[in-house]
Amino acid sequence: MGEYGGSAYLRPPIVRRVCDLIKEAGAKPFVTDTTTLYPMGRFTASQYLATAAFNGFTEASLGAPVIIADGEQGYDGEWVDTPRRVSDCSLDKIKIAREIFDADSMIVLSH
Repeated sequence: MGEYGGSAYLRPPIVRRVCDLIKEAGAKPFVTDTTTLYPMGRFTASQYLATAAFNGFTEASLGAPVIIADGEQGYDGEWVDTPRRVSDCSLDKIKIAREIFDADSMIVLSH
């Protein structure tokens, strides 16, 4: 949903069309992302929601709720074990943002 006032994101009407198609298929879409590690306009969920709204991403414009998946401070998630498929990889667990972990399925839109 981009940085405050930025332009490097998919436009809300494109996301709206995908949400409409998901609803037509009988599912309940929501639009999500996670907070950032750097302290700018997406550092907390409330900051991110304000940034998203400024950039045109609101429930009214998308036809689906906007949910910041890792909670207000960015720590809400579920730790899961990761299989060691890459040599020299030290990640044996990763944290998946709560709302993404709890979702039945996921369609990813990327810019």
